[in-house]
Amino acid sequence: MSASTDLRIKQGLVIVFLTQNIATGDKSWVHHYDPENKRQSMEYRHPGSPTVKKFKTLPSAKKVMLTIFWDARGLLYTEFRIIGSTVNSDRCCATLQSLKQRIRRIRPERNTFLLHHDNARPHCSTQTQDAMTNLKFTVVPHPP
Repeated sequence: MSASTDLRIKQGLVIVFLTQNIATGDKSWVHHYDPENKRQSMEYRHPGSPTVKKFKTLPSAKKVMLTIFWDARGLLYTEFRIIGSTVNSDRCCATLQSLKQRIRRIRPERNTFLLHHDNARPHCSTQTQDAMTNLKFTVVPHPP
């Protein structure tokens, strides 16, 4: 086997390792509303009564923050923030702890994960960095 073939095989293994072991996380605001289902919209009417006009259901003005983590195989963890709560280092550390427990439960064959998330202030704090070290997460740095 030539050196170039050997190098391509090693590069292929590294790419497979990276794509299967990276957990990506993000936060986003999502609308929170409960649409009316068909049974709820049914009401008793006399056969001769006029039909009820239906109005298009619009999402409510309430939004909640969704924190989501996924890897190449699918969804790992989701969390909805309570309205009015702030994103701080304590909350970020608790989310990482819950993520680690979830990974152990649904991906027991994986013992190493590379974590890729944005570099917001709570993620860059010393407390969060220490929690990631204790949980054995390796953070993938952002490009310059």
